[in-house]
Amino acid sequence: MATFSLACPICGAKILTSNNIFGFNCAFCGFERKSVMEKKTHSQFTLKTSFRDIPKLMKIHKIPEIFIEGIQPTEPHYKDITLSPLNKEHINLDGIWSDMIIPFEADISLFFQEKFRQLKPHGLLYLSAPVKRLFQKNEPYYGQINFFKAKNIMFLLEQHGFKMVWRKNRFSQNLRIIARKC
Repeated sequence: MATFSLACPICGAKILTSNNIFGFNCAFCGFERKSVMEKKTHSQFTLKTSFRDIPKLMKIHKIPEIFIEGIQPTEPHYKDITLSPLNKEHINLDGIWSDMIIPFEADISLFFQEKFRQLKPHGLLYLSAPVKRLFQKNEPYYGQINFFKAKNIMFLLEQHGFKMVWRKNRFSQNLRIIARKC
C-alpha cells in the first residue's frame, strides 16, 4: 500500500495518509477533508437566512451593490441594495456574499486569492460555513469536502490579506463572518 505525504491547506503541517490524498485529518489544526456523497436531511442554512446579516454589513460600510457567489439572486434588490451574480471577470467590488461556498471548494487558497483580487481596498467579504464544535455534531452537506474549525477560517482570512470585522457563531453550527480586505 502506497503512503502519500501532503501539506494541510490551512496550516501547512505535513500529513501522512496511507490510502487517499483526498481524505485526511490534520492533527495540528483540526482541518478535515473528506468527500460526503450521502444525502442526509437536516436543517439547511439558506441564502434567505444569511440575508438577515445584511444590516450588519451595512452598519460596517454602506455599499450600493453586493455580488452573490454561487447562485443567481431571485430578487434583484434587498432593501436599498442591488444584488447581482458574481462572475470571475468582476473586479474592484465593494462587497461579495459567499454563503456556504468554502465547504465545497477544492482549492481553498485559490478561493481566497480570487476574492482578494475581486474586492477593492477595504471591500467586504461575507462568508458562512459549518464549523466543527466540541460538543455539537453537525450533519455534513451533500458534496461537502472541507470541514473547518472556526480558527481555521480565521487563519485563512488573515493569511490572505483580510481582517475580520464581524463574527457570529455562538451556539450555532454555522460560522458567519464579515471580513475587510486590508
